[in-house]
Amino acid sequence: MAKLAPGTGKRADKRRARKAEFMREAAKVFLKAGLRDATMDDVAAQIGVSKVVLYRYFASKEELVDAILEQMTERLLEADRKPWQGYEDSIMNSVSVAWEDPAAFLLLARDAKSDPVFGRHHRAVWEGVADRLTKAFEEFGLGAEHARMSGEAMTSYVINAEVHWIEHGAPERDREFAEWASAGTHALDRQWRKQYGDAHSVRSRKLSGLS
Repeated sequence: MAKLAPGTGKRADKRRARKAEFMREAAKVFLKAGLRDATMDDVAAQIGVSKVVLYRYFASKEELVDAILEQMTERLLEADRKPWQGYEDSIMNSVSVAWEDPAAFLLLARDAKSDPVFGRHHRAVWEGVADRLTKAFEEFGLGAEHARMSGEAMTSYVINAEVHWIEHGAPERDREFAEWASAGTHALDRQWRKQYGDAHSVRSRKLSGLS
């Protein structure tokens, strides 16, 4: 096995760190000026490098935006896949990720939502969370239609609440926010299961001849 040249690992680490820094600063520019209106010149000026240097890391503005949104998408979905500990902890997990790079989170959760090109990143997160919640509601006894509606509604509620919190809240009050947001999810959860889970169970029993 060939040995790496001295310093190769350190150079790679340095390049990754610099690329991550470029992405964080670029996210701030795109958030302020808009995904469509911000330019690579704007990003280079924010970072304090020439555009030539920026292009050594990203071949185009589209590639840079995709890199920012893909990274945040992966982090949020990874947080959502953690073992279930309840609504409050689930919300804490995703909010913690959002605070690691608030600009990138807002770009993904808010600004990319209706973008014809970059909207696919928002959909990846939204659909991933909605699918998980839908399966959970089905396990709770809701029929497929009501489980899907409930899962999608809950996903929109949580993402919108988290966007508001990252815009107006503070990390040191995350637990307070999570308690507030989870109170809403619990209320919705109970009502949906009460109204639609029971009805689904009754229908299922009738169809199976149990009642």
